Amino acid sequence: MSAAGGTQRTSSPERELLRVGLFRRTIGRAPEPGPQAAPAIGYVLFLSGEDGYEVRDAVGPCPAVGQELDQDGRGYLVLKVGSSPFPNDLRPCAYLERCGAPEQLTFALAT
Repeated sequence: MSAAGGTQRTSSPERELLRVGLFRRTIGRAPEPGPQAAPAIGYVLFLSGEDGYEVRDAVGPCPAVGQELDQDGRGYLVLKVGSSPFPNDLRPCAYLERCGAPEQLTFALAT
């Protein structure tokens, strides 16, 4: 402690070790459920379209790879099921590709 200021100073390497230690303790950890926390319900949809991508919340069980879904009157195929693109979101994410005519899908898979 400094006699004049009453504060304790830490050296730069010590500060870096504290910062790294705090970071390691928090990264990749799921939030611990508390009394008010609800279980993760639903999943995330990651849709590709003509104008780019769209992310939506969905309820119920996550669809499986290869399953076809209808969104806004359009058909989509589940290409992959992975983790949510949002930080600290424990829900799964279904990555969807818009279905076209069968010949378009065959061409896309062949190339």
